[in-house]
Amino acid sequence: MKKISEIHGWPSDKYVAILHAVLSGKGLKVFAELDTEDCKDYLKLKEALLNAYSVVSEVHRSRFRNRTKQPSETYSDFAFFLGMHCKRWLESEEAHDDIDRLREVIKLEQFYDRLHPELHSWLIDRKPKTLLEAAKLADEHNAIRKTHLRSQKSSFQPHPSKTPQSSPKKSIYTFLTECI
Repeated sequence: MKKISEIHGWPSDKYVAILHAVLSGKGLKVFAELDTEDCKDYLKLKEALLNAYSVVSEVHRSRFRNRTKQPSETYSDFAFFLGMHCKRWLESEEAHDDIDRLREVIKLEQFYDRLHPELHSWLIDRKPKTLLEAAKLADEHNAIRKTHLRSQKSSFQPHPSKTPQSSPKKSIYTFLTECI
């Protein structure tokens, strides 16, 4: 949208009107649900649309990492799509033009790659910006889980009638005399 507007010389204050004209389906629903002031703000509208379509950093990263060359495309086409997904991933991480941020993104990706999927998802939801921040969150998550599991084990006391008793076997005579 932005590139097309720049090529045609459309002023940035017209982006929302142009975008609104081409919205349909889910995008139009997002537009309708925003308040009027947010609909006039291109950046807020863009953010709401990206949110609605779940085009988040992890999606771009996954597309970049998992893309394979299709039989119908040339190696140049394949390289173009890889580059596009990489750029979108790094831009969504605000790391495309920031070498220090890029380093953090690479370290975070490696860290996430070695975690249990449940912890990985939990951390992504918390959006840590640095490896150290992610590690601290992971440690907190683990500590809370361990404490919770210990408290569950110690608070669980089986009902006395359900507890297996190791008593000597009674003779039939003892059993019958106790019952009578």
